[in-house]
Amino acid sequence: MGRQRAPTAPGQAPAIARAAVLIDLRAVSVDHGPTRALHGIDWTLRAGEHWALLGPNGAGKSTFLRLLRGEVWPAPGEGERRYGFGRALTRSAIGARRRIGMVSGEQHLQYARNESWDLDVRAVVLSGLYDNTLWLGTPTPAQRRRADALLRRLGIEALAEADFRTLSQGQLRRTLIARALISRPRVLLLDEVTVGLDATSRREVLDLLDRAAAAGTSLVCASHRAEDMPRAINRALTLQSGRVADAGVYHAPRRVSAHFRPLDTTRRDGAPFLLRVTDASVYRGEPGHPRHTLALRGLSWRINRGEHWMVLGPNGAGKSTLIKLLLGEAWPAQGGTLERFGQRGPLPVWEIKRRIGWVAHELQVRYAADWTARQVIASGFSASIGWMAHVTPAQASAVEAIIERCGLGPLAERSLRRMSFGQARRVLIARALVTAPEILALDEPFDGLDGRARAEMAALIDDAVAGGASLVLISHHEADAPACITHRLWLRDGRVVRQEERIPA
Repeated sequence: MGRQRAPTAPGQAPAIARAAVLIDLRAVSVDHGPTRALHGIDWTLRAGEHWALLGPNGAGKSTFLRLLRGEVWPAPGEGERRYGFGRALTRSAIGARRRIGMVSGEQHLQYARNESWDLDVRAVVLSGLYDNTLWLGTPTPAQRRRADALLRRLGIEALAEADFRTLSQGQLRRTLIARALISRPRVLLLDEVTVGLDATSRREVLDLLDRAAAAGTSLVCASHRAEDMPRAINRALTLQSGRVADAGVYHAPRRVSAHFRPLDTTRRDGAPFLLRVTDASVYRGEPGHPRHTLALRGLSWRINRGEHWMVLGPNGAGKSTLIKLLLGEAWPAQGGTLERFGQRGPLPVWEIKRRIGWVAHELQVRYAADWTARQVIASGFSASIGWMAHVTPAQASAVEAIIERCGLGPLAERSLRRMSFGQARRVLIARALVTAPEILALDEPFDGLDGRARAEMAALIDDAVAGGASLVLISHHEADAPACITHRLWLRDGRVVRQEERIPA
């Protein structure tokens, strides 16, 4: 393949053409065991350039970012990777890694899975100074001030001494962004960096990234969403099946939004309900433990049959706790009530999880073992994490049907751990659908999916609810709403702030 270079943007040609080379790839291929992940990549990053990294799930974007940072090596004898952080270009990635910051989904999972690590938020940020996973030293006053300044700019300075294991997904993601920035990198690699962030947090993070770009840090940002790209982005590289499909000037697409109005809750009280919550307060963590906090406060809400809800609100609003309440993994404090499927009182957990399909980042973290997609999907029948001891012929048939419906045939025998973040999420959505549940409870199910895959999953969800299931969809992206969404619930600080219904077109 010939070298594919981005044309210069209008008004920038002289400056960019003379800018220093930071990373240069010449005909580079990368192998993952027997599988070739990248094929003959030609690409150059120069100072002043900020690249969007585009392409569908499985295109090789995450591998490409790891290649840039020196975490994976070019295939022996095929191509050349060089770094320009010194006086001359060099092939060594050892020194270069300290000049290249990175935030990725895999990094997020590494911290989320290791609950034995006893670290506060400031220590996680400081570990980025020396590219270590753990910080074991004593920071200098200057290092401490630098870490605290980043936490303040990201809106989480109050969490500096908090146990990182208590953080929400969005809080941990912001912590990792601070960790990547603390070394003042020349290049910052961002793999779905705003996953788990609410709209306000996304704006704060993107503004911070734009300031870093203005200060001289070059950005390479992989995302499936135009709204998650910093304004500084001026180039686009598209990968397809591990190959460069296009390279050029970046043009952000236009965005659209739906319309809703306040919901009159009184006229719905006589309708049949699937779930009814009355004056429920829910605590997170064990009494007496530092993690014991009030997550939901006097919440009253109901889902009637035929309704499909989107739950919105900032990080820490209580959205994920609401899902745990539905699943029987959290309970109302004294004085609150919860009724499911028209029944008052507790139901067996196995029955709840058979009738409520669930997808969440937390579920993906739990799958640390080496299970195939087919095994993961089949585990939905028992709500287990992994393979079932016995699968009936009817269940096996249902698994194959959902594999076909979700377009997962090529991934059926692949380990979940060897999939891209987006591919693994598609498998978990299939797991949630395999039992034909009455309620689909989906906590940020589209994170990590490219635009085409999001559209396909939204269509699949629309198809699933057409058969009678009701949807509860948590998202920080209003544009994620499938066509079936009929209502929206807005939470803040554990309270309902408003309920809405879609205005008919």
